[in-house]
Amino acid sequence: MFSAGIGWSEQGHCLTVLDGSGGDCTTLEVGPDAAAIDSLVEVLRQNMDPADGQLRCFVDSSAGALAGLLVEAGLDTYRLDPPLVGSLPADTRSLARVGSLAFDQSARLDPESGFLRGRVDEHHALRDSCTDLEAELARAGRFLAHGDRARREVALTFDDGPYPPYTNGVLDVLGDFGVSATFFCLGPAVTAYPEIVLRARYEGHCVANHTWSHPYLPDLSDEQLEFQVRAAGSALSDVTGQSPTLFRPPYGSRTPHIERKVVVLGQTVVTWDIDSCDWSRPGIRSIVERVLANVGNGSVILLHDGGGDRSQTVAALPSIIEGLLEHGHRLVKVQRPISPISPQGGRNRRGK
Repeated sequence: MFSAGIGWSEQGHCLTVLDGSGGDCTTLEVGPDAAAIDSLVEVLRQNMDPADGQLRCFVDSSAGALAGLLVEAGLDTYRLDPPLVGSLPADTRSLARVGSLAFDQSARLDPESGFLRGRVDEHHALRDSCTDLEAELARAGRFLAHGDRARREVALTFDDGPYPPYTNGVLDVLGDFGVSATFFCLGPAVTAYPEIVLRARYEGHCVANHTWSHPYLPDLSDEQLEFQVRAAGSALSDVTGQSPTLFRPPYGSRTPHIERKVVVLGQTVVTWDIDSCDWSRPGIRSIVERVLANVGNGSVILLHDGGGDRSQTVAALPSIIEGLLEHGHRLVKVQRPISPISPQGGRNRRGK
């Protein structure tokens, strides 16, 4: 069976395909935009093993955004974790080679289980270890999971964009209702679609930092963590002229050490207390009902405008907004908290 290692860089994405004997079949480097990803996916489909028509695609744990797009394309995709792959991001030839030799130690990814398959319990334990620190950071205005419970205010937040056509669809709906939202953006997507970022800013929304490649943060070194925060921040600054000060960790993944480092980098950590689970595409009605059944004063609602097909999210958004407004909630952007808040964030099946 053929194996492919697919990785990311500051310039875009790259891949190496190895045949059954470990010899190189092809290599490719492409940019970060959707058209380039489509070409990468097409190359992978053209390099299936002629003997069995199969190809196993391997990514490392720093490539969550890329993995989501590969799974979305229907490719057989697996995650390899440290220490198998060594330093992150891993070399694509090493990913393909290690994947073929240590296949039984990889995690097969699918839309239902998400990127953290096999590591969700670990993720929850690490996140829960942050409770005391997050209470301290909340008092200092550097951590937010929800806003003031005495105010009938709710924040809609969207992760993993910008990504056409879904981010534009979200912006259209928000504009129709005249409400604001917060977009936590990935660095390559900002670089690929600056016009969408500028539209969001021009229309009064907040754009914030969601890392460069959507990694599982506990696997990163301090230097890698700093790169993820600074690179995405620089991409936003280059487009908007302002450096973001709000940071959402991918999957909500964090440890006390990570949160301290992020705060030192000038960021306020933002999580959520309502998870729509729209990432799993459960259906429009399910997304709407999950939000409206659990929302309360000060809620921060997690939605997605990137990372795959978000047509259900766009379709659900009018009903979500209508329901919130009918219950007397005012929709606001996320801002640095100015009073003590609860440090507890939400949880879902994949630890997102």
